[in-house]
Amino acid sequence: MAKYSLLTIIVLCTIACKQKEDQISKKPADKKATFKHYELHGKIKGLKSSYVRLIKFPGDTIELVDIPVINETFNYIDSFIEPYLVNINTAGELHELHQGDSYFTNIGSHKLAELLLQPGIINISGTAAKYDSIQVDAGSSNKVIKQYLKEDEQLAISWATLKASYDSIKKNPPVSQHKQLAADLNKIAEQRIILLKNYVKQNSNSMTGALLPNFCMLHSVLKKEDYLEMYNVLSADIQKSYYGQSVLGNSK
Repeated sequence: MAKYSLLTIIVLCTIACKQKEDQISKKPADKKATFKHYELHGKIKGLKSSYVRLIKFPGDTIELVDIPVINETFNYIDSFIEPYLVNINTAGELHELHQGDSYFTNIGSHKLAELLLQPGIINISGTAAKYDSIQVDAGSSNKVIKQYLKEDEQLAISWATLKASYDSIKKNPPVSQHKQLAADLNKIAEQRIILLKNYVKQNSNSMTGALLPNFCMLHSVLKKEDYLEMYNVLSADIQKSYYGQSVLGNSK
């Protein structure tokens, strides 16, 4: 199943972006499903883009929606069946990374916010140039996501700094120092896994608990048993969700 990162998402497209919306391998909606409506209302100081781009992750599809910005505000109304992740970026251009491939990335844009959808009105406010200032009024789940990202980023920075030291002495290292740095790197990686698992456990009854393992930055180090452990702590209802089933799929 697809794996994406909350911090550095590369958009997988099979067709070029349309003016209003792209939908990638979208499945027909279940006729018996209940749709929940939501409204996005953004007021971002210093937002100079002519539009903002929504990158939506409803199950195994990706949808791109461009919303016009007028006087630093934007509005959008839609519906969903099951809560899913949405990233809101400033305007950018889609550029193909490899000739002939269907991999695109947003060039010249930056992330304003990410949120887990909920029914009703979702207000987004803050200053465009300051990511930490952006407030999303969409329940506690979005605060949890942002806090997890912040804590994980701190560990990731520590790991990257230590890795630079490790690489600098790799060619002719003192054996003891080399082993210690390697052990310290492994320790930080383990701390990041523990942090993720703690957040999943603390949010096992909400979609947030299933979302984090799918969009974290740890796919290269997580093992199948790690995914299974996280799946098993999720509530029965969350296990049945797309994100829950994706966690289970990564354990196989």
